[in-house]
This record gives sequence, C-alpha cells and structure tokens, in this order.
Amino acid sequence: MYLDDGDPNTDIYCARVRGSYDPNDKRGFPSGVTEQHFILPNETIEYIIRFQNTGTDTAFTVVIRDTLDQDLDIYSVRSGVSSHNYSFRMFGPRILEWTFEHIMLPDSNTNQPLSNGFVTFTVNQRPNLPDFTSITNSPAIYFDFNDPIITNETSHVINRNYFMRRTEVQLKNGIDEENSVTLFPNPTNGSFSINYKGKENADLFLYNASGKIVLQRKQILKGELNLTLEEPPGIYFLRINSISGSKVLKLVKQ
Repeated sequence: MYLDDGDPNTDIYCARVRGSYDPNDKRGFPSGVTEQHFILPNETIEYIIRFQNTGTDTAFTVVIRDTLDQDLDIYSVRSGVSSHNYSFRMFGPRILEWTFEHIMLPDSNTNQPLSNGFVTFTVNQRPNLPDFTSITNSPAIYFDFNDPIITNETSHVINRNYFMRRTEVQLKNGIDEENSVTLFPNPTNGSFSINYKGKENADLFLYNASGKIVLQRKQILKGELNLTLEEPPGIYFLRINSISGSKVLKLVKQ
C-alpha cells in the first residue's frame, strides 16, 4: 500500500476498513504477502501507530516509545503525519519516542471519535538483507502516569525466492492482466517499455536477483514509460507500488 502523495507539506493515510480490533496497535506497509508477510529486501517500510484513550478520564499526555529492529536503518527514520502535534526524539539503544503534550484526549466513553490518535514514520531496511530475515517491532504507549500498553508485534520476512516462484507461475510473456501492467519486449537487450494502466500514480522499483534496487522511478503516470536497463544480463524483478497494492513482474535481460 502506497501512503505518500508526493507533496512535501501534505501526507495522506489510507487503510482498509476492518471490523473489531485493538485500538492501540501498530501496522507496517507494505503489509507483505501470505500470513508470513513476505517482502523484498531494500524496500522502505512505513509504520502507523494508533492509540485510543479507553480510560475513564481525559489523557493530558501520551508518550509512544518504540525500539527499532536491528535490521532497520535508524539513520533513515523520518517521523511523519499524525493526528495531534508532537515532539520527537531518538535516544538510547535505538529508541524512538513521540510525546503528545497537552493532547487533552477525551476518554472513549465521553467522545469516541476524538479519543483516537495516530502517528506514522518511515524507515529503510539495512541494505540487501538475506532471505528469511525477520523484522519485528512492538511499541509501548503511555497515557499520563498509567502503566504502558504494549501493542501487537508487527512482522515482515524477507523472501526473494517467494516472489521469484510466484512470477514464474503467474506471469507469462511479461503480462499481468489482472493488474493491468504490460512489460515489453521481454526478454530485452536493455531497452524496454512499461504500459501501466492503473488508476493511481505509482512508484516503480527494479531489483536484480540479489534483491538490490538497480532502477527506480517515483510517481509514474498511466500510460507508456520507456526505460533502459544498464545492468549485466540476468533475471530482474519489477515492482510497482500504488494505493491499490503491489504488482511484481519478471524481466529477463539477454
């Protein structure tokens, strides 16, 4: 799922509507595929941490502390959009902290809609993580002087082979009919085109067989895009991320 709208002064959060859930939780995007949440290496991950005052009185201060996984690059952390004003700092052993001073968050019995809040941040993986690397996180949320609420644990697993096998089975001749993407010629000697028919702007990433990004384009539009791959012959994987989800196609350079 793609959460950035390209405007440096505006950010948009989009998510699937769900049924009952813990109002204090953390989620990561892309969410990954299968129950193991497989993703490719070198992808940026965007997290959202949500909180709700389910107590019996107004919360004056909310603090979120999240210890970053060792396989994420702490120097790439960018704190993003939120429901309320906050201060942010990084300290200690990879601890991220958001403080919402004077938030005056009503309890859910008094005002259910206004009892909720959230904050987002983005972070890069460490370069070229090996397959089956597990990336997990579970923040603590403090409401005033109460004991912390520990959220669910998010999880992503690096798995190049899964995407390689899936593209071998699902994609033929570079055409993904369900997701309206055409890649041609394939195989290619270097120059190739992408015919993207998606309704939303998207980001494009081309990976080599080791999972390294060798080419990328941001905010591509509906239509045809001509590209040149200046890399050695081999198998490459094209990933297109939009609000609707992700599409992965295989490209062969002869």
